[in-house]
Amino acid sequence: MRQIEFVKYNRTRAEKFQLKTAIVRENGTLSVEKTALAEDGIAHIRSFEEKYEKIKDLNPAVKFLKPEFLNGGKTVRFEYLKGETIGDVLGAQIQMGEVPYAILEEAMALVFPEDFAGIAGGADALTVEAMEQLRKETSRSKTIMNGGSEIFRPGVEFKAVFGDVPEMTDRIVPVSNVDGLFENLMVSDGTIYGIDYEWVFDFPIPAKFLHFRNLLYFYRRYENVLKCGQEEIFEHFGINAELQAVFMQMEDTFQAYVHGEGNFQYMKQYEQEAKSLEYLLDRENELKIVKEWCENLKAEIAEKDVTIVKQQEVQRLTNNHVANLDVIISDLRRENAEIAKTLQYLAKHESIIWKVLRKCHKIVNKIL
Repeated sequence: MRQIEFVKYNRTRAEKFQLKTAIVRENGTLSVEKTALAEDGIAHIRSFEEKYEKIKDLNPAVKFLKPEFLNGGKTVRFEYLKGETIGDVLGAQIQMGEVPYAILEEAMALVFPEDFAGIAGGADALTVEAMEQLRKETSRSKTIMNGGSEIFRPGVEFKAVFGDVPEMTDRIVPVSNVDGLFENLMVSDGTIYGIDYEWVFDFPIPAKFLHFRNLLYFYRRYENVLKCGQEEIFEHFGINAELQAVFMQMEDTFQAYVHGEGNFQYMKQYEQEAKSLEYLLDRENELKIVKEWCENLKAEIAEKDVTIVKQQEVQRLTNNHVANLDVIISDLRRENAEIAKTLQYLAKHESIIWKVLRKCHKIVNKIL
């Protein structure tokens, strides 16, 4: 029996890169499937085989999942792994907002062994047990780049994906997994697996851009708990302000390549400026003041509500009393009218009796 456990759609991308990612349970076994959402995307799915062959032996410390193709190449399936990503491991080492530079350097040495010298590490260095024994350093000396640097000049293929950039001196990477981020590297049973290699390029790329991208996405994930800015992290790893500007432009151009120029610009308008810790603390203090003001206002409103209720009750009783008085007055008026009628009747009949009595008195008086 086939059951979908999770599904996600990448519809904001350019049509040829739009995918559906699903976690599927079949016969008790979990797997991850990526399926092209359009016919134009089938070539992108099938490219996983070529990409796997290009990067499977690039880094002995990382084992990449082998692709398996279904539905005539429209779907690629990977083994489902249980474990922690290196990104999760790094996040667990953040304490009091301090960047865990020691373990971060270990991670960089693992992902980029050609570029970082003098750092012991590897798969075992990133297990949870080993990390608990690492010294909590934040001021280690900056890593040392190995030799092999040369002048990088952007080629035609490079410009199509990353845009035009100035020449720079750096180690040139002939084949690169641009999406080899810490979030796409999983520690499972003591082995580090590359669980995603969708963006593999076989044209020259400066190595420091790959360093920049891993550090950028590490910072973006944990910026709310880190006390420093991303510039400090980049500087620690030898990426100066000038290179940061160039690499950020490359990243924006790459995102436009993935999502399509129109979609990328549409999404850019919803981006929010990153706020510093000092700014957030000030807003938090202001929030406390506003919250206290709101509580006081609520208390005042509650008191006024009680007063209004009392006034409404007095008004209700007054209205009832007035209504009762109106009834009494109406009854008295009716009774007065009846009495007046009775008096008129009696007055009329009483005058006849007196006339008779007076005549009788006169007759009696004469006889006497």
